[in-house]
Amino acid sequence: MEPPYIFISYSRNDETYVSKLIQALEDKGLTVWLDDRIDYGTTSPRVIEEHLEKCQVFILVMSSNSLNSHWVQCELNRALALKKPIFPVLLEGTRWLAVETIQCVDVSNQELPPDRFFQDRKSTRLNSSHTVISYAVFCLKKK
Repeated sequence: MEPPYIFISYSRNDETYVSKLIQALEDKGLTVWLDDRIDYGTTSPRVIEEHLEKCQVFILVMSSNSLNSHWVQCELNRALALKKPIFPVLLEGTRWLAVETIQCVDVSNQELPPDRFFQDRKSTRLNSSHTVISYAVFCLKKK
């Protein structure tokens, strides 16, 4: 069985920042999946779809690059349809209409999200067989 993981949707043009974010998540012991881990010889859209269906958390890295990315938009639409917990990270530009009502973290200064983005407060169950990544790890509650 695959361990619980986070799916990150981003534009390849934002790879420098996304690499920092991935490193911070992995330093906290969290597993991350993104499309650069697709094996050669596989059908990319199907692999992306399968990983979206199985992920516990969906992080959307918002920028003008990702706003104009067909694949990021497809991934976001699928995550919304699957009712995945979505955690928008605003790297550049403005918040997107599709996630306007979801609390986001502003990282337009190119810094990592604040510590509370990574804090583990409680776990939640995906099903009775195993505990998944705590959604509270990513909760960004308004003050």
